Amino acid sequence: MNKLSTALMAIFSLFISLFSTSANAVVGGADATGSGFVVAVRVDLPGDLQTACTGGLWKPKIVVTAAHCVVAEGSSTVANASDVSVYAQGVNVTGASPVAKAIAVILTGGYSNSSTGYVEANDLAFLVLDKEIGTPLVARLASESESASATLLGKKLNLFGYGQTAKESDVSMIPLTLSQTPFQFLGGKTYLYGKSASGSGACFGDSGGPVILQTETENLLVGPVAGGSGSPCYPEIKDRAVLGLVASNFTDLVKTALTTAGYSADEAFTTPRPSLTKGTFSVKTVLKKIGVETASSTSVKIVGVKAKPTSACKATASSVIVSAKGTCTLTFTVKKSGKAARTAKTTFSIS
Repeated sequence: MNKLSTALMAIFSLFISLFSTSANAVVGGADATGSGFVVAVRVDLPGDLQTACTGGLWKPKIVVTAAHCVVAEGSSTVANASDVSVYAQGVNVTGASPVAKAIAVILTGGYSNSSTGYVEANDLAFLVLDKEIGTPLVARLASESESASATLLGKKLNLFGYGQTAKESDVSMIPLTLSQTPFQFLGGKTYLYGKSASGSGACFGDSGGPVILQTETENLLVGPVAGGSGSPCYPEIKDRAVLGLVASNFTDLVKTALTTAGYSADEAFTTPRPSLTKGTFSVKTVLKKIGVETASSTSVKIVGVKAKPTSACKATASSVIVSAKGTCTLTFTVKKSGKAARTAKTTFSIS
């Protein structure tokens, strides 16, 4: 089990080394049998170890999952593609057989599955399958700015998994789903955190499960569940949270997965980066660029800025000054009266 230690909490990965009898998954979740978002993944690793994880169907021949599901614990040894099996979309795996095998496992070079159990910042993998296994429900990958917007607006994200309901239970034979509200997105290739209500959250076997953002017109795949913390699966940790990665930021892996599966690498897999022009803009004006409208009573601040080149932009808590072409990465906090602040980072292009 891998973990991520931050100032907020420790997050542990959620794979499990068995594929066993029926139990509920995604603790506190609803039955998602038949869902086109989710697949069960079984991996045979060196040393006669079999792991059970979950995946999200992005393309008919591409599954997104967690890297630690396909790398032996405490090493950088990647499973042979032919040893990775995938079940049909949303299937009850009781008595079922896998419908496809991987022909390629694509992840960041040098990824290591930490034996300490901490989730790494590049804990994401794409599985290219030997055949199409169905019609995905997702239109495309969510962009960084869409992930930031969802966080700042407190939109619900839906996660799916075939995991356990308790530390000692068996993994589930059916997928379950749970809605979570993200509270922090650190941008880049890093982490999107969602708080778990009491007695609910991700558990062992849910690693790699899809995190879905639903808009008025589209279902967007944010990325895989990479870990979790808190009761009931980590009762020793006070804070309950689910952690997911944002897949679209792994641009090279995305393009490699597309071309390996026979799709066009030029295919639009996300929306363009939001842009700014030269000038001075209030923080609320900038937030509108990513679809975030805030009430006058809501406290909005810029708490971080990074410019490339350094002359591209600078910021105060309440405004941004844009001076030259490049990129401007801003970290925002939004706080409603009586509510905890939500934090998100995203990058703007300067034309």
